[in-house]
Amino acid sequence: MRLKIASRQSDLARIQSYMVARALRAVDPQLQIEFEFRTSFGDRNLDIAMDGAQEKGLFTQDFYEGLKSGEFDMVVHSWKDLPVEEREGTKVVATLPRADVRDLLLVKKSSIGRSSWKVLSSSPRRSYNLQRTLSSLVPGNPGIEFTPIRGNIPTRLRKLMEGEEDALILAKAAVDRLLEAPEAELAECQSYVRQVLNECKWSLLPLTLNPAAAAQGALAIEIAQDRPDLENLLAQINCQNTFVEAQRERKILASYGGGCHQKIGVSYLHRDYGKILFLRGKTDGGEELRVMSLEREEMAPEWCSHKENMFPVPPGTSKWYGRDSLDVGGFPGGRSLWVARAEAFPEDWEKAEIPLVWTSGLKSWRGLAARGVWVNGCAESLGEQEETRVTTLLGQEPQWLKLTHEGGYDEGAMEIMATYRLQPVEDAPNLNGKTHFYWMSGSSFARAQELFPEIIAGAFHACGPGNTYKLLQKELSDDRLKLFLNYEDWCRTSTEGDK
Repeated sequence: MRLKIASRQSDLARIQSYMVARALRAVDPQLQIEFEFRTSFGDRNLDIAMDGAQEKGLFTQDFYEGLKSGEFDMVVHSWKDLPVEEREGTKVVATLPRADVRDLLLVKKSSIGRSSWKVLSSSPRRSYNLQRTLSSLVPGNPGIEFTPIRGNIPTRLRKLMEGEEDALILAKAAVDRLLEAPEAELAECQSYVRQVLNECKWSLLPLTLNPAAAAQGALAIEIAQDRPDLENLLAQINCQNTFVEAQRERKILASYGGGCHQKIGVSYLHRDYGKILFLRGKTDGGEELRVMSLEREEMAPEWCSHKENMFPVPPGTSKWYGRDSLDVGGFPGGRSLWVARAEAFPEDWEKAEIPLVWTSGLKSWRGLAARGVWVNGCAESLGEQEETRVTTLLGQEPQWLKLTHEGGYDEGAMEIMATYRLQPVEDAPNLNGKTHFYWMSGSSFARAQELFPEIIAGAFHACGPGNTYKLLQKELSDDRLKLFLNYEDWCRTSTEGDK
């Protein structure tokens, strides 16, 4: 069988076509595949700014016509570039496993310490969602000014490194695919990307603040509707989870109008405990969107209660321990740090050259940034089982060292260093009358269980994903424990009356 695969002619687009071809040949080694690479309308008109682009399909319309005419058999797109409306005569029938959906922030090392940054980005979504939040994620709290940029990935990197701007935000999936491609023709490009990474500080921006473009990180394989032979072939390489995620995100975006000009980010992710939706931005009608939710079955009434029966409300009332710092010496060179909470990071290490710093969530990220520590990303309070997916950017497998408290949960996934000791406080919280609990750590639960065993045994308990949930599963039956995304999710879902 002979196939012609078409795509844009950029390095990234070619890589994506090669990925599809390799997957197809793995299914049928006898396939004869040729490629058709060409520029799109959007490539030829770099003066069109995304925030003013009401046109849909800037990068895909040319290929749509070729599919309908039979000029080629299939087109490989970055799915986020396709219009959210279905197109007559063609359909997307398959995708490959999704790359990292997050955005990558690159900051020139020479710009670190400046009071303000000019940040290059092609996306109104990024500039809107990050305008007021990005500065809190980096040392020095710089002022942020966004500047539009167009062009392929190498072009954008050159504009950053050769221009006066300080930073660039782009899809991490694009950088990962460029660096991981096995084709020799991309060696020069890969060398340049690696050079830029060495001359920059980088961070993976959290989906909590900056959900991705709908379907970002996913490929779309489009064919003519009258090709059931191709549909059957492509079904054998399709990643169904990715397909469902991308379709769900695009449907949500379509409900607000769709288009490159939208200031809306949406990411819908499968996890073994459920499906998570991140939605953030502003609609054309001025509606503010702020959603982070876990899809779940309707909760039984007994899981809801009034605020006076819930603990902790507010969250600051839950103090079971003080913390005594331990003398751990200097930073052990070459290690990447996974930081359970900002207080676990020794003050003596704040000026050290650390390959990678990862935090459990946003609170710890911001806490370290305020202390002058560059943070590369976080687990978004979803637990340390969340993949960091940093090996390609780092150029090697990170050698993790987890900073936590003495006696902290040890699953054996990474080496642990205790940097502080928990000391029980004398004036522990009074749990009398409380029936519904949210636990932010296993140690807090253990202390409460020690002091109020009968109350704990008869109560309804909740926590976020991760080690706390694993610990509570050992102590509680399934009908007494429920998982939520975070404390806010629990309050919103479980509070009766005024919320």
